[in-house]
Amino acid sequence: MNRLDLIILGASLLLFVISPYIPNMVLNATVGSSVGILVLLLAPLFVVRYNPVLALAVLLAVGALFLENRKRILTNIKASINTEIRKGGGKYAPLDDVAAGAPDLIDGEVHPEHETPFEESHAFQPEKDSTDSFQTMGESINEKGPLATVPTNSSGTMADHFEKAGLT
Repeated sequence: MNRLDLIILGASLLLFVISPYIPNMVLNATVGSSVGILVLLLAPLFVVRYNPVLALAVLLAVGALFLENRKRILTNIKASINTEIRKGGGKYAPLDDVAAGAPDLIDGEVHPEHETPFEESHAFQPEKDSTDSFQTMGESINEKGPLATVPTNSSGTMADHFEKAGLT
């Protein structure tokens, strides 16, 4: 490996390792803008012409930047949702807000009320005269065998069948 290979490999490894510690301003400037995205996506394509292994290292570093940006976006969304829920006064959203229907998309929409399901209780216990004892059926149940009317599918039987049918 020459000096340029080592520089590209070292820079990719460094970028991959420090991606969680990059400030938001720098990350938004690279991954948050269309020009930065274009540069980051074209970087592995230019390096692949030079050395495919180094292109893989650059691709992993660029992927780490994209993943770190998405992780920060989702963390901000989760934090804002948690603060909105807590403004309601508790850890969870009020039940009335969850059970409220969606607003009408078209004026005058008619939404019938939900019917309450029929409530029926079942007891899965034995009845008064039931027991857990098992009665055997007899010895004849263990004497199973093929029926005489069903032909077996052995090769000799099939050959005889084809000869009788005139297929050979």
